[in-house]
Amino acid sequence: MRHCSHFFSISIFLLIGLLPRVAYSAPCEKLVLPNEMAPLIEAKAFAKAEALAQQRLTNSASLQNHLLNAYVYWRKAGRFIIKVSAAGRPPIEMIDADLEKTFPAASYQANLLAPAEPHLVRVIQLSPRCLDYHLDLINFYQATQKEAEFLRAIQKTAETVPGDATVVALRTYATKPYQQGNYSVAQKIYETIIAAHPNDEKAIANLSSVFAQQGKFPEAQQMAERALRLDPKDNVASSTLLTAMQLGNDFEKA
Repeated sequence: MRHCSHFFSISIFLLIGLLPRVAYSAPCEKLVLPNEMAPLIEAKAFAKAEALAQQRLTNSASLQNHLLNAYVYWRKAGRFIIKVSAAGRPPIEMIDADLEKTFPAASYQANLLAPAEPHLVRVIQLSPRCLDYHLDLINFYQATQKEAEFLRAIQKTAETVPGDATVVALRTYATKPYQQGNYSVAQKIYETIIAAHPNDEKAIANLSSVFAQQGKFPEAQQMAERALRLDPKDNVASSTLLTAMQLGNDFEKA
């Protein structure tokens, strides 16, 4: 299965970006930290950092200031962190070379992360064709374990931001549920991608494997054959087709 390891990340403004840095459909404005903000974050003076970010937003409800507020909440949630080695992973793009290469242990930091949501939503409203902003919101919902919102955000991204970069990025989100045996979520992600990009043979081939894992052999065979029509050399589709035909026949005989 062609799945790449995927971790929580907020790709625009911060700490660690484990998604491939692929070209997006519209330029994305990156956060530029105010000079007075970095020392507060470094000192973990989050009350002062929040007050500063909120004051700047009150003065100007700009995209930059929404990014800044979301960034502060994410860093606050990251006070309890898991150290992550970047060895063997895609290059990390950082807005500040001095920031730690960390990501939040967000499963128990959801309450601290929650205030970032309206800012991430607003950033997308202000720049709807920036892929990175959509990925930030998807990553937020994944980090806070909001499955329904996570899936809706993936669907909106697939429909709103066209292009190969979107497909490549969205496919990575099926990795974790697939590896955890949560095949229904992986299925929904691939189906969402295919609905918006019906000729993405990798998503089609991977969906065939997801169907096979669920014992849905007719569906697996159909998807594998569809993928092979697009790419006769696809190894995932070829392997899944053989498995689906063999196990499907065995199931019918039983």
